[in-house]
Order: sequence, then structure tokens, then C-alpha cells
Amino acid sequence: MRTTIAVALASLYGAISCLAGADTQTGTAETAIESPDESWIASRPKPRLAIRTSTNGGKWVKKRALSVSKTDDVALRVDAADGDEVRWYMIFADITRFYQNANHPWEENAYGWTGLQKIAYHRVEIEALRGQREVRPLAEVGPLWERVTTWFREAGKSEYLLDFYRAEVGTFWFQAEIWRDDALQARSPGIEEADERGISTRVLRLAVRGGDDYLGHLEAFFNVPGVFGSILYQSKHHIGADCADVLMAAWAKWKKRRAEKNYNVQMLVGKFKKRVKTVLAGGNASSEIRWGVDVYPGDFIAVNYDDSKRYHHIGALYADQNTNGLLDADDLVLHAGPAPLHLSTLGSGVFDGDVVILKP
Repeated sequence: MRTTIAVALASLYGAISCLAGADTQTGTAETAIESPDESWIASRPKPRLAIRTSTNGGKWVKKRALSVSKTDDVALRVDAADGDEVRWYMIFADITRFYQNANHPWEENAYGWTGLQKIAYHRVEIEALRGQREVRPLAEVGPLWERVTTWFREAGKSEYLLDFYRAEVGTFWFQAEIWRDDALQARSPGIEEADERGISTRVLRLAVRGGDDYLGHLEAFFNVPGVFGSILYQSKHHIGADCADVLMAAWAKWKKRRAEKNYNVQMLVGKFKKRVKTVLAGGNASSEIRWGVDVYPGDFIAVNYDDSKRYHHIGALYADQNTNGLLDADDLVLHAGPAPLHLSTLGSGVFDGDVVILKP
């Protein structure tokens, strides 16, 4: 039986009470999570500290955005005088909130533009690196996420929402400060430079991919906020993305092409070669579809929830999780919207309906 669009959207977007969560609390002495407000930002000096980066022992460069593999050795460095104390921070977006620049499908004037919604950012000091001029911050992300998720949990956020944060792959932002005699002397760009589009591209960003294939590049978009109706600037700079935009932003980086326009689901269905059409019910296909023959990891899967000709949601096939060689309810798909990029089983019902699988 084909899924109605209402039931499908309920599956895709989850229970509203679960998604809404509680408002983020302010930082505590124990967690040292900072949630800057306008007065804090106004009190900060202009950024004049540069962070240099080196990958796998290579040349030190001043580059604001790096795409690296999770196996790469990435070092950061700042110049500081004797007597200065360097402090390092990880900046993170609140991806337990779902943002929207356009109306959701169930709202009046569906898909209508509503304006850029402000993305909430916080930061946490990497205390293990305090005083060091040269650091490898990615090694510290795991313990930092534990502090961050504990902080969110104390604010009432559900485990479902906290699972969106990833430590080994995804997007990470870092900031450095120089202190002397307990006074801030200089800083690199940070939350202070965020605008209506989100965090500034001047902030050091490390996009850590899981590998050099398409799915590896897509995994570099973990930790990026889900923004329904995201704009091209947001998706290509890892600031925010929805279901179609995140696939195409990763595709452009994989193909080493410039991202030139926004895509919706229907545009992707028209752009790429179709491998298979089928109907999914309970995550199971109406016909036998074989991994490695009919479909492959990284293929796009688009779903039409009703009897219209419009496709409503899209993701990327991730893995034959039960290794039986057949596309079925146990298999994994990587997708975004309105939540950030995350994995679901086909059995969750998110892709139940008329389905087309595309070769990217």
C-alpha cells in the first residue's frame, strides 16, 4: 500500500514534541560551554590573529577551510610571544534545533520563502590544549562532544537529537585566543563574525570526510545544521543544508566542481540517470533489487509520497546493513531534512512510497 503524504511526513519529521526539545541552557562552570549574546560580541576586540594549518607534516598555510580525510594528521598553529597564553576553542552549531528559511510542506504556503533563520552557535574551550601554540584539535573532539551532549541533555534535549553529533567525521570549526595577565590580547575569527547566513567563512573550518568516494565526501557534512530551504551559500560552505542541497554540495566537492545553484528534489531526479524504479512499503521493495548489481552505495534514492508526479525527499543509499544482498528494510540511507545529516534504516518508513534510485 502506498504511503499517504501525511503519514510519510510524520515519519520523516518525527513527533513535534521530540524535535522541539527544550531551549538551550547557559554554560556552567563544570562544562564551560559559552553561548555568546550580543553584549558579549560587542565587547570583543576585532579579529587579528591568524591560524596556520599543516596536513600530514606539510607546509604551514593560512587557509580558512580545509577538506581532509579522517586519517590525515591535521595541525594548527598560532604565533605568540613569550608570556602569552594560547587558548583554543571548538565552535559548534546547535543542531538539536531544526532551522527553516521556507515553510514546511504541511504549513500554509508550503515551500514559500520566509527569510534566513538565525543559527545558534556555542563554543567550548579545548582545555587540554591550553598554552600550546601548535595543536591537533581533532584528537580532542570525542571528549568535547561528551561535554556538549551532557550539557544539552541537562537542558532536556532527547538522545535522538544528540545522536546527530559525530566526532570522527563531519564539519568542525576552531578559534584561537591569546591571553596575557588574564586579559584577552588577540583572537581569530569566531562566533562574533556570524551573520544572518550563519557562521563566517573567515572562521577556520575543517571538513573531515570518511573517505575519497562520494559517501566519504557526504559524511563531511555531519554536524552541519539542517536548514529547510537552505541557500547555496549555506550548503557549499557547510553552514546549513536540506535534503537535496547536502547531496549536491558533497557531489560538487567529490567531482571537484563548483557548486553553482540550488537544487530541489525534482531537479535531481531530472538530472541524474535512473537505475531502478520501485515502491517501498515498510522499507521493503515491491520487486527484487540487488546490491552491487541494480544499486550501489552512494546512489541517490528519491521518494514520491502521494499520487502526484512530484518527488518530495531524497537521500543516498549507504549500506546493505544485513549483508543479504537485497535492498530491504534493514538497509541504511544517509539523508537530511529537516534534521541534520543522519542515518536511517529504510524500515523507518522515511522512503516509503514511489521510489526512483539514481546514479550520481
